Amino acid sequence: MTNVWNPSSFFAIAAPRITALAAALALCTLPGCYDSPCPEGRYPEVEVDGAVMYVDAEYGADSATGLCTDPVSEIWLAVYIMDKAGTVIAAPGTYLGGTSTTADLTVIGSGTGQTIIEGESAGISVRDADTLDLQDLTVSGADIGVWTSGLARVSLANVELVANRRFGAYASGGEVEYLDVRVADNGPGVVAETSGGVQLAGSAQGRFTDVEFSGNAGVGLWAIGSTLEVIDSVFNDAVFDADGVVGRAIETGTGSEGGGTPGVSLVNTRIEGYAEAGLVAGGGTAELTGVEISGATSCDRGFAGTAIALTAVDAVLEDVEARDACTTGLWSDRSTLTALDLGVTDTTPGADDLGTAVRLVETTAQLRDSRLAGSTGAALFARCSEEVSLFDTTVGGVIPGANDLGGDALVVGDTTLVVDGGELTTVDRCGVRLVGDSSLTSTGVGFDAGFGDVCLCDQEVEPDWESLFVAANTTTPGGTPVVDVDEGGECPEPHPGGCDG
Repeated sequence: MTNVWNPSSFFAIAAPRITALAAALALCTLPGCYDSPCPEGRYPEVEVDGAVMYVDAEYGADSATGLCTDPVSEIWLAVYIMDKAGTVIAAPGTYLGGTSTTADLTVIGSGTGQTIIEGESAGISVRDADTLDLQDLTVSGADIGVWTSGLARVSLANVELVANRRFGAYASGGEVEYLDVRVADNGPGVVAETSGGVQLAGSAQGRFTDVEFSGNAGVGLWAIGSTLEVIDSVFNDAVFDADGVVGRAIETGTGSEGGGTPGVSLVNTRIEGYAEAGLVAGGGTAELTGVEISGATSCDRGFAGTAIALTAVDAVLEDVEARDACTTGLWSDRSTLTALDLGVTDTTPGADDLGTAVRLVETTAQLRDSRLAGSTGAALFARCSEEVSLFDTTVGGVIPGANDLGGDALVVGDTTLVVDGGELTTVDRCGVRLVGDSSLTSTGVGFDAGFGDVCLCDQEVEPDWESLFVAANTTTPGGTPVVDVDEGGECPEPHPGGCDG
């Protein structure tokens, strides 16, 4: 994806909407704000240090002091008057967007759905300051709800970013932390424009805890050149952008924005419903623990419907479930993959008429105590991979695809395959199909394949290999243990092909 964000557009804000009288108003600085009684229940009760301005959309005035007994009418006006680091405390009501500052800013509302910031190019924009803290409010109806650049820290707690036209939030640089935030129905922007829920560009770290992403168009959570940590969060129904191309729940990757080596950590997180992909990770690391990804909604082109896609990633997966993907449950290219207790089930066919649980290209992979079940064409399809190892892993329920395509449990081309323990069961054709410069080491495996436990394609095998294979593995019903499928001069599809490109 190409990041087409143009920060300068967010400072083409109209000339100051304030009179000279308002500019001269006195600031409310603690403890003076609390010397006068505030209207009971009108404002959140918080302790604040430094400059404070109160705002009230219903009872405030443009020419006011900003005391809780004499509030200003708009958030942007309060920030303009302070003209320095400070806190805005907002009563319930709907406020104009367009708040812009280069000073540290805290905005505390009266609750999501009660204090609402609407409209303008950006609801709130802060650049070249140290911090932005937003609490207990909703930002809606802007091009970008919250825009920050050059800050050391951005913090949102109990905030809603909903129905913004392009992104709910965009952050360039710094550390970003979201706690108990809802990011919903943002995007799709316009054609040829990126969109989504939250985008981080070159951030040192983005931490998202108890965050709900729902119905965002493009990418729900997109981290470019950033380290991303997601804990106890849920992603629902990532949908296509205005181009009808990108519909990803989470994406990480390198980018021209700088930042550290990209990495993603997902803990106790669910992804339910995605148009193109559940997780796309490019470069760096990926650590997934207690993650569930399910419910692909588009399968009509390319690899759309893939649950997890990794490119040049060092990935560790533990207790991960990928259900009801299409095309591919787990796809990995030029990566290293270690998986414990991985389940990839019920992968339905995509545009290539295959619904493969795991596809590996130039990937060193190790799966332990895992399950690949309910695939079309093949459960595992690997080529040009130095070594792929399955330990105590069960593979089953593989059926041929359209035009009688495939039907094998494990298909490897130019790859070393190790299978130790586990079972390959209810397979119409081959338990293992070896293509090209491939080899198999198997010990203590239960085979139950309809055509043959092992099928050879373009293989040169030692004469005693079949007897050694039978001795090392559990004999099960099915076809002959070892079958040369190339005896007739043709190696049936699927054929992984060579390793050129």
